[in-house]
Amino acid sequence: MIALLEWLYCNEIVDLKDNIAVELLTITNKYSLPKLKIEAEKCLIQNLAVETVLERAKLAVEHNARDLETAI
Repeated sequence: MIALLEWLYCNEIVDLKDNIAVELLTITNKYSLPKLKIEAEKCLIQNLAVETVLERAKLAVEHNARDLETAI
């Protein structure tokens, strides 16, 4: 995944998209990357929509994403 490599090498991700943020959120727990988790959560919070609230709530609970859970 290019976004993960970008984060690991540059410590930033340019133009993070929702679908990538979802994938990164699952990876952050597996590999213990708390700063990346924060970035993924920020992206998902900024792009919350009525259509995605249920999916994001489930994601927040599954991956212990407290900021995302609070935003919902």
